[in-house]
Amino acid sequence: MTKSNNTVEESRKQGSETEVLEESIESSTALNPIIGFNTSDILSSLWRTGLNAVKKPLSVIEHSARYARKLVEINDGQREYLPQKKDRRFNHKAWQNQPAYKFWMQSYLALEESVKDWVPDARMDKMDEQRANFILSIIVGAISPSNLLIGNPAALEKAKETKGLSLVNGMTNFMNDIVQNGGFPSQVDKDQFDVGGNLGTSDGQVVFRNEILELIQYSPITKEVYERPLLIVPPQINKFYVYDLVEEKSFIHYCLSQGLQTFIVSWRNPTKKQRGWDLGDYIAALVEAIDGIISITGQGKINLMGACSGGITSCLLMGYLEAIGKEYINSLAISVCSLSQHEGDSDLSLFVNEDRIEAAKKHSEEKGLMKGSELARIFSWMRPNDLIWNYVVNNYYMGQKPPAFDILYWNNDTTNLPAGLHADYLEIVGKGKLESEDGVELKGQTIKLKESTCDKYIIAGLNDHITPWQACYRANSMLGGDKEFILCNSGHVQTLLCTPDNLKAKYFSNTAIVETPEQWLASATEAKGTWWGNWTKWLHDRSGDTKTAPKEMGNKDYVAITKAPGKYVLEVA
Repeated sequence: MTKSNNTVEESRKQGSETEVLEESIESSTALNPIIGFNTSDILSSLWRTGLNAVKKPLSVIEHSARYARKLVEINDGQREYLPQKKDRRFNHKAWQNQPAYKFWMQSYLALEESVKDWVPDARMDKMDEQRANFILSIIVGAISPSNLLIGNPAALEKAKETKGLSLVNGMTNFMNDIVQNGGFPSQVDKDQFDVGGNLGTSDGQVVFRNEILELIQYSPITKEVYERPLLIVPPQINKFYVYDLVEEKSFIHYCLSQGLQTFIVSWRNPTKKQRGWDLGDYIAALVEAIDGIISITGQGKINLMGACSGGITSCLLMGYLEAIGKEYINSLAISVCSLSQHEGDSDLSLFVNEDRIEAAKKHSEEKGLMKGSELARIFSWMRPNDLIWNYVVNNYYMGQKPPAFDILYWNNDTTNLPAGLHADYLEIVGKGKLESEDGVELKGQTIKLKESTCDKYIIAGLNDHITPWQACYRANSMLGGDKEFILCNSGHVQTLLCTPDNLKAKYFSNTAIVETPEQWLASATEAKGTWWGNWTKWLHDRSGDTKTAPKEMGNKDYVAITKAPGKYVLEVA
């Protein structure tokens, strides 16, 4: 291979790795701790799919015959299948240059096509068809030739070059995953990161701690700050430092640079002993934290921001405070947050029904917890080619370590949901109770989000596949007050971390909140850049005057306990 070809090949490899990372970070377990699927769901969907095949044998025979004709045409050179541009499984030159591999690849791609063509002809009802497509895509993806050592020319070439050392290293990686990762292929090299060392490093102090959370106050980096403070409520299923990775990606650092007095919650990682913690307990813990912020800053109101499940909690917190007559919340921003689930929202929603919700509640009640690691695997199976088989090839066949990528490390640093909180989420969000005019009962109060009067800023991602933007848009009809909806051209986690230096970033805005998301988008205005700047301007208008930045964190009643990132974030699931 010439030097020029080497450069092209290396560039292609780097591009492929970048795409893998982009896919991987979108598997965040913070996405939606409401519902999942399990083995019984898969078997049930397979049973219904098989039953349809038995009932309509002529359709199966016809599509089998078509597939056989495709194979003949491929062999005769009358038909050619090429992988899609983003399909990294067949990047190696052998898939194009070696006849045996080329035929194998094309036969497999023809099978993919044939299975997709058969499903609509099976004439199932809409939901069964969607489930069949989802489950069959997992099965067909699993039998890809690239998932076999003999069917992976890149891995065989690597083994030859290293005289078998790559396979020895792969076996070592496999054994380590058996012992340390529950037999699941590792997605990140965890040895390269240290929370408080090279992650979560913004200067701050834990100024309050109860058994559920720590409250961190960050040290200002501007001479003046806005009077009204900001509290960020992260998801309960992941660690808070997604907001504070390396400095150039840190949302915390950005807020501080904009003169915002910034506080964040760090959730404790519950064990089975805390299985009874429910949504009411989490709300009570947050009220205690807000009391601390008000005491420290001398302000009667705060601006509140929540993401994902933390956004759900923030909405209920706001509603609870208003119900008990405490007007603490001046404004609310929620990002990539779905307050209800409808059939067809996403692949995950294919399994949302009354029976599945009750089964999920029973499962977590028996276990005491919804384990973060368990939820992470659910989401990995939603994109198995990128989030499972890619790492099987990289770690075991190629004998390489997984990538050292900060967001992947955070994504794998999961926390648990106590059974009580999980049950409340399932009951309130899974069953759509936030959409009910009757409201939700919480800690003896009736919460009706529609009656909330503070201003709202709602952020969604156009390419978010777990909390799709259309589902996020429903918050406009569920929340009261003046609302601004922003739609970013990114996925779930990338929407949260859309830094100002992202040259590809753009977002859509529309001050008119209309009935359907499609109508909203049709008349929306496109703007280059990140929502961070738009939100900052919006928040500055709601943050009061500026004052000299405080030099000390906390006060006499809320004395600094320890440096950020605190103690709770270091607890392992």
